[in-house]
Amino acid sequence: MNFKATRYEGSEKNYNDGQHYVLEYGPILLAAANANNPQKEVSINTKPEKLIQSIKSIPGKPLCFSMEDNKDLLFSAYFELQDELFRCYPLVSEK
Repeated sequence: MNFKATRYEGSEKNYNDGQHYVLEYGPILLAAANANNPQKEVSINTKPEKLIQSIKSIPGKPLCFSMEDNKDLLFSAYFELQDELFRCYPLVSEK
């Protein structure tokens, strides 16, 4: 399966600014969370195409991924998250 980042275009005005993206692994919706501080907001300081290139699987954790240059960020299958603060449409922009 491949990763795909799609710019969010929907009815939620807070996310419909051209800088929020949906990340999918094949047909699976991924949610982003902060691995070290599960209650911290999530934003990603990179371009969408670089995001896809920097995602790597975490050995021994199916459907869990991290970024090469940001180990605090964890991507998991949406259906596996429980109490942590997460984003299905994280802010993705290069500052």
